[in-house]
Amino acid sequence: MKDVGYSLRKAYFDKLNGVVTVNSVIVPIYDNIPDTASYPYVQISNVSVVDESTKSNFNSNCVVTVQIFTGTDATSYSKTQSDNISNQVMQLLINKSSLPDTFPDFKVITNQFESSSYIENMYQGFYEVIKVIRIRNIVEQL
Repeated sequence: MKDVGYSLRKAYFDKLNGVVTVNSVIVPIYDNIPDTASYPYVQISNVSVVDESTKSNFNSNCVVTVQIFTGTDATSYSKTQSDNISNQVMQLLINKSSLPDTFPDFKVITNQFESSSYIENMYQGFYEVIKVIRIRNIVEQL
């Protein structure tokens, strides 16, 4: 059995990179967030994997966590930008006719939305919203 983590993170990055925008400006996609990052940005933060192999296939049940970071000064509190970016991310990633491409080692058989939630932080006149999306993927090793 091979480790699917890198291939699945790369497939998600490839689906999102250069495509997600806010006001016609591309939103950066990160695996590791650099110190120089500025809002908004998206992080493919975690891939958890559970083995679901059979006698004839190496299959994995993988949950990918995608986090959307937005921030504004505290006078303009809103989750709108997070929700707009989330909408784009979900349309790109949870698309039955165009699943993330993990070829040549793996194939995403199916994926589905699992959950979303918000983390909100306010400090020193700044308001940060992190929208956390979890997507479940069934992946077959080729």
